[in-house]
Amino acid sequence: DGWNAVGLALSVAGMFEVRNAPMIQIEQTLHEIHAKRMASRDVYVHLDEWLLTMPWTVATPALRCAIRCVQLIISNSSGGGNGFNAVLSLISGSITEEQITLWRCADALGITAGTPETPDATRRVRAFKFAWRRGLYHAAYAIPPAQVT
Repeated sequence: DGWNAVGLALSVAGMFEVRNAPMIQIEQTLHEIHAKRMASRDVYVHLDEWLLTMPWTVATPALRCAIRCVQLIISNSSGGGNGFNAVLSLISGSITEEQITLWRCADALGITAGTPETPDATRRVRAFKFAWRRGLYHAAYAIPPAQVT
């Protein structure tokens, strides 16, 4: 899910301590776009203007990756998910294993941060993390999505 790629990029952007007012505004806007799954032509154009005009001191590479992932969603041109992976590879050195596990779990089980977890969902998340951390990726993705109420 491309929105999980956006979430991963935003979680990496949130790790940076240096903040300035324009960066905070961009980050907040991207969080809103992510939360509301805003995918329109106007959003694409607005994000494109940001990419073309903002200095690198304003937007970290992770924020730029989040912007580009939203654009891939809007344009429906992710190449079956490969586009998201290509964009995220630009910040791969900044992504922690815990972030990867969290967002892959969200991708596989449909449980994102802040989702109320049932006992069933909790068991599935534990099983996913157990398999993922041991390199059993096919087994992790074979766990059926959780039933979230």
